[in-house]
Amino acid sequence: MKTKRMFAAFCGCCLAVAMQAQQARYELVWEDNFNGPTFDEQYWSKIPRGGVDWNRHMSDADFLYEVKDGNLVLRGMVNDGKVPQDTARYITGGLYTKGKFNIGYGKVEICAKLGRAQGAWPAFWMLPEKGEWPKGGEIDIMEHLSHDTIAYQTVHSYYTYVLKQENNPPHGALVPSTATATTLIPWKSCRTVWCSPSTDKRRWLIPASKRTSRGSIPSAHLTTCW
Repeated sequence: MKTKRMFAAFCGCCLAVAMQAQQARYELVWEDNFNGPTFDEQYWSKIPRGGVDWNRHMSDADFLYEVKDGNLVLRGMVNDGKVPQDTARYITGGLYTKGKFNIGYGKVEICAKLGRAQGAWPAFWMLPEKGEWPKGGEIDIMEHLSHDTIAYQTVHSYYTYVLKQENNPPHGALVPSTATATTLIPWKSCRTVWCSPSTDKRRWLIPASKRTSRGSIPSAHLTTCW
């Protein structure tokens, strides 16, 4: 998975907090254009392997991570002896800002270029620094599956997952996966807005996903599942 300037989450991504919400004014608080020899460990950490679909193939092998020409490149590979001590059939790279950087309310931007492959699952998303899922909420800024020609943008919360209120109002949408332009996600306490050059502005209410001063953490990963 390639991300062009992964800011607060990915490629040329810039994170900001609202200065005056009514006038939609923002102040830039963090930006990462991946201009160094590797990712900035002051903000990013490799995601450890877990037991669920999205992280069960995570690996800290250095060759899965590359910063080159202002891009963060995350790779997913068949583990045919590349990491002999690892018994996982597939290995992938993933980064998050957990414990290092988070935001409460604001706007996040990401520019990413997605490759297609059976089983690939590149994603850029946000979870609360603290809080159990789904009560803490989840904002999927972008997810792409295998050879799909679309990407998914979704909000998960107690309201949508437990109470099954997925369409009151709609909690997600689809956008073309071929679009390499910036995706924006500004939000307030009970509203999430996606803006994309290829789609109209969309809004979703998430009344059961209240954010606190602990904020949310951006995560970026490429994994294999589908």
